[in-house]
Amino acid sequence: MKKKNTKNQPKNLDELSIDLTQRIGNNSLLCNKKIIVGKKYYHIIISIILISFPTILFLYTMILISSTSSKIIFIFSIIVYILIIILLFLGGCFEPGIIERNNEFAFYENRKCSVKINNKGHMISLNYCFTCFHFRPPRTSHCAECDNCVENFDHHCFWLGNCVGKRNYRFFYILLFLNNILSIFEFFSGIFFIIFCYKKSILIILFLSIVVFYNLMFCVFFLVKLLIVHSYLIFKGMSFYEYIKMKFKNGIEKNPYNKGFKKNFKRLFCSKIANSKIDMTKEREDGKKIYNFNDDSNHSD
Repeated sequence: MKKKNTKNQPKNLDELSIDLTQRIGNNSLLCNKKIIVGKKYYHIIISIILISFPTILFLYTMILISSTSSKIIFIFSIIVYILIIILLFLGGCFEPGIIERNNEFAFYENRKCSVKINNKGHMISLNYCFTCFHFRPPRTSHCAECDNCVENFDHHCFWLGNCVGKRNYRFFYILLFLNNILSIFEFFSGIFFIIFCYKKSILIILFLSIVVFYNLMFCVFFLVKLLIVHSYLIFKGMSFYEYIKMKFKNGIEKNPYNKGFKKNFKRLFCSKIANSKIDMTKEREDGKKIYNFNDDSNHSD
């Protein structure tokens, strides 16, 4: 019989070295605990630089051209650009759906401990999280980067420096959509003005060529593909995490969260943003925390 490996497992609660006052993982709190960001929140600055470089160059070129059409293009581009920057901060600084850690916990020796619940006719397994000390609600996963359990966990976004989950997915998708609009618009406008202004100024042609090439590489090989993938996932009622884990592949397990594209879209973008389950402005209260699995607001279906 294979001997169970218990070398690194504590035998009792006294051997656990855990800070029970810690409510969240690696996230940082800013503005008097009113804003919660990921561990690498400075990635937002990297994203702003990458987006701003071709846009500022493009806007400057439109000023140099100084025609009626270039002025209209300038106004449209700067409006979309400002919206993108706002959405970057909303996605990166918005609490994604973190479930705070439980100060009343039980230590389970079996690391694969799980329970099954009936969620509107569908049996769903809830796995116990040995970092946050609770059974993860439906569609909840633990992010290794942020070290938190996040509801409707989609992925940890490098460009936002934060998790994308139940409360900030809409900001992420709209940001992705507007980024595609701006990149495609700059690309075709750049080609148009290169043809239109080829005798006007070598400097204008040079700047527009850089913008066209940058947007071609960045948009076609990254942004468009990403938008297509996430649009497909909305159509299927799946998160990116569920997709890569192949939870509902080939119809082996029916996806109980797919209500059709119209309802999926309405659920994500037209419903009220769920209230945060953490309140960092208050000290943690003693007592057992109960999670209501029968609450419809917890299941997102």
